[in-house]
Amino acid sequence: MLSKIILRTVMLVMLFILLLTPIICFAGSPPTIDEITPTNASSGQEVIIKGSNFGTKDINSNIKILYNNGESTIDVKIIEWKNDGIRFMLPENPSKGDIKGILNVFVNETILKNDFIFKAAPKPSICSISRNDEDGGKSLVVRGENLGYASEKNSIVLQYIVEKKDKEVTVTKFISWTGNKIEFEIPEDFPSFDTTVRITKLNDSALEDAQEKFSVQNPALNEYVKTAVVLKNNNNADESFILEYIANEQQRKVDADPSNKKLVFLGTRLEDIDLKTLSENKFSQDFIGKLTGISQYVTVGVSAVWLTKNHDLVTSPTLRIFINPKSYFAPRTPLFTTKIFSKAWLNGIRDKIDINFGYTAKSETDSSTGSKNTNYVLAGLSFEINRSALLNVGTALATKDVNNDKTQFYIGLTVDSNLLKGLGLMK
Repeated sequence: MLSKIILRTVMLVMLFILLLTPIICFAGSPPTIDEITPTNASSGQEVIIKGSNFGTKDINSNIKILYNNGESTIDVKIIEWKNDGIRFMLPENPSKGDIKGILNVFVNETILKNDFIFKAAPKPSICSISRNDEDGGKSLVVRGENLGYASEKNSIVLQYIVEKKDKEVTVTKFISWTGNKIEFEIPEDFPSFDTTVRITKLNDSALEDAQEKFSVQNPALNEYVKTAVVLKNNNNADESFILEYIANEQQRKVDADPSNKKLVFLGTRLEDIDLKTLSENKFSQDFIGKLTGISQYVTVGVSAVWLTKNHDLVTSPTLRIFINPKSYFAPRTPLFTTKIFSKAWLNGIRDKIDINFGYTAKSETDSSTGSKNTNYVLAGLSFEINRSALLNVGTALATKDVNNDKTQFYIGLTVDSNLLKGLGLMK
């Protein structure tokens, strides 16, 4: 009987403790704000709230700024919510001026309030506009102050010159956007050559203080191409004068440093960006050909040749005859990145395929006749791997019968005199 009374008493005490615990915990641990930094901020700025007992964010956790006597509300973007601190970012200011409001922090059923000033966004200022050197000038970088923050509504209106006419375009493809740096993809018809750019709008806000034009250079451009375009656009120079000017400039450099004979202008290698720039500025194909130097008709080299029937590796001096004469520096039409049998692909074939001739002696040993030399005349086609390396295929014709078989197929690899040109050892 006594044991039953004791057991019931213990159960009642435990039940009382369980019922009282939430009340004690809640009463002793309400959420509190210790510090808000800063208490006045503008669009895109991050605000930090330090305190305690904020719990974890749930459907009832939120932050709002109330103003106009509580009639207007601004929702903020919560970045992080922890038990001892909250970080949030201010959205775009709906007013042109400062907003004096009340910061409301909702934690479960508790509302914590604090005075807060939502400052008007400061005027942006732009310090520079330039191409991005790191990606070869494929994107533009704007640097300045108070440029805003990353948002789905971001936009920039650029103004620049295309074919001597002002072009205005709205940019929406952004790589990154911070308060002091914006990077975005260059518009499709943006000039490849050095040009001037200005930003007239930033996120639909007219920039009265950003009307200054900024010079934008392309780091990937060939120095001779830059010189040619400047002379044509600024001095109305004809193409013959431009070529003569470039050659004379190089001669003046040689005169200043006679030891550097490589400065003599013999042509320059043009990349796709250079060809695009010259095309944009209406240079003729004749000018482009002359800028790349004197056309080559033949080169000589040394080949390693594999005779397929005899399974022998021999060497041979080789003469390369160009089907399509071109200078060492002339651009080659891409072959493997174009549609097969298209006009561009056929041009690539014409650029890559040449004729080769060679002559070699191979030592033949026969048990009955002893050692004898058999000469082979080589004739075939060459495929240009690069400007100085060639892959050869063709027919080897023996000058005397070898086992009653005078011809056989050969494969060869040639290194020609252009290797010396590429190394700067030959003009």
